[in-house]
Amino acid sequence: MILSAVSYTVLRYIRRVHHTVTTFVFGLWGTIEMLVLAVLFDALKAPLGPKETGLVAGLAVLTFLGQYAIVYAMKSEQAGPVALVRTFDVVFGFFLQIVVLQTIPDTLR
Repeated sequence: MILSAVSYTVLRYIRRVHHTVTTFVFGLWGTIEMLVLAVLFDALKAPLGPKETGLVAGLAVLTFLGQYAIVYAMKSEQAGPVALVRTFDVVFGFFLQIVVLQTIPDTLR
């Protein structure tokens, strides 16, 4: 949460920088971080079929669009409301878990 608050503050501070630069930097940082963690935890595996490849590609596209939306929102609005709306994704995740996956959250989920 602290790093998230710092990133929102930095995004708001550099709002005059073109959105492609900030999206590229966040994407590059996330890619490097995930590659290091995947190698450390021996979790770097190729998708097993076209379904998994499609899911990975869909995740990449949705992640890019989500990051782009956050960067654009920080350029247009104050950091407080954007951070508040961004934390709503946890509530939305629980909602999807209950409605789509039909799994009731317990203490471990």
